[in-house]
Amino acid sequence: AGASAGRRLSSLFSGLGTWRRSRTGGKADARAEARSRAAFKFGYRYTHFFYALQPRPPFRMLATSAEFCLASAQDASDCESVQFISGIAKAVDGDNLLIAYGVNDCEAKIGTLRMDRLWKMLVALGNTTDPICEV
Repeated sequence: AGASAGRRLSSLFSGLGTWRRSRTGGKADARAEARSRAAFKFGYRYTHFFYALQPRPPFRMLATSAEFCLASAQDASDCESVQFISGIAKAVDGDNLLIAYGVNDCEAKIGTLRMDRLWKMLVALGNTTDPICEV
């Protein structure tokens, strides 16, 4: 099962999504946030998640990860106030995912995530019977 699971994993399309929530905890309302006089004009609660899609039409979503945030450089137990992941790419070595992101609309950074960790983060959705996320 290990080899076939590896082939299935390498043939999936994967991506990354971002949520930005308002200070009230719901999905952000850009107009209300823009009127705010807070330190961060457009909110400050960002979380991200990975997802996996079928590699062929209709590109059905097969798995997602739990939401996560990027750790603050000042306090690893806290999230960066404003964070935006702008790109992901598989590293040349094939073992790592490169993640380009911005912090507080001031700094650009690149982080890495091991591919095996990414696959362990994914949880199959209820609409699939394929063991797509086995490692």
